[in-house]
Order: sequence, then structure tokens, then C-alpha cells
Amino acid sequence: MAFVRYVPFDQGAAGTLALAAAVAGQRHKVLGFMMSPASAGTRSFRFSGSASGTLTGPITIQSGGLPTLSPGPIPFCETAPGEILQLVTTGAGFKGIVVYVTEP
Repeated sequence: MAFVRYVPFDQGAAGTLALAAAVAGQRHKVLGFMMSPASAGTRSFRFSGSASGTLTGPITIQSGGLPTLSPGPIPFCETAPGEILQLVTTGAGFKGIVVYVTEP
């Protein structure tokens, strides 16, 4: 049985943030998110481990912008099995929450 997980975050500066550790044979599936930068910047989701890759391209968000994807039954993106889910930001640190589930 998969459990929905909520990961709040508050980056002090732009960079790469691990949202979910690797779990052997399991994928992290992003169901929703809400995030805002202190100043204009970009954000993207990616995975890393033995098979690193980009899940989304960089999306520009203006200062104070609050892009939101309400949780739904179809994942927004998902990692390869056994990989780390990451958030990559540029320009500014972001604050927000990511909702995901881990399952095969």
C-alpha cells in the first residue's frame, strides 16, 4: 500500500534539494506541489542515482509567484525505480511543499 507523503521545504539559497531518498525498486511520483521564490527564479524536478535524468524543464517563476498543482490521481512526473527525487532551483531559494507517493 502506498502512502501519500508531504514534504515542506524552505531553501536558504537556490540549489539542488533532495525531496525523497532512493528506495530500491520503487518510484517517487509527484502528485502535487505549491512553491514560491523570494525573487525571480526557475524550478525543475529531476532524479539522480545510477540513472540521473530531468523530469521537467526549468520553469520560470516571478518573485512572489505561487505556482500550484493540486494533488490528483495521475502523477505530474515520476522518477526511475530506485532513484532520489530532487528539486533544482536557480536565482533564489524557494519555499513550499511537494506531495508525492512511493510505489512500484
